[in-house]
Amino acid sequence: MRILLTILFVLCGQVVLSCAAIADYIVPPVAEDYTLIPDSWKLTKTSLLGDFDRLEVIHKGKTYVWTIDRFLLADRTDSNTICCGTYMNFTRNYLEKISKAQPNGVVRVEVVTAQKAGELKVAGIWLVDFKQSWDRAIQQGSRVLNLSAEEVRKFKSPEGYERKIREFSNQQWDRLASRQ
Repeated sequence: MRILLTILFVLCGQVVLSCAAIADYIVPPVAEDYTLIPDSWKLTKTSLLGDFDRLEVIHKGKTYVWTIDRFLLADRTDSNTICCGTYMNFTRNYLEKISKAQPNGVVRVEVVTAQKAGELKVAGIWLVDFKQSWDRAIQQGSRVLNLSAEEVRKFKSPEGYERKIREFSNQQWDRLASRQ
């Protein structure tokens, strides 16, 4: 009987240890969502000793400064870190890595607000390599453009895909300018 209980205890322990973390979290609904490629950008800190918490971008000579929502950033870059409770460390390291790519790195930024005409916050920031994006999009489709892989292949090259992404970004900038 004691051996049976020991085996049962070990098996239950194995099941618990091999299960992935599962969390039930809710991402706030989005009223406005813009996907942008700025002309230039930099991550900044409110406090000298703090983490990066703002993104400053310039588009056509106009400067925009947005707060970074680290919860939304984690949701869009590695949601497992939310489930495991490590998203603050993850986003700190993620933003440090991205800051090192500046000033030469091209970024794609997603800014959102939960209410119409509300304060925009950075929900995502990604370094962009258009060749890698093309390679992925011709296999999986483009989430940014909401296109299937077959539709992406019609652009015929990474350069064609980059033109389409930049065109979409310019449309998004126009939408953003009309709200302010």
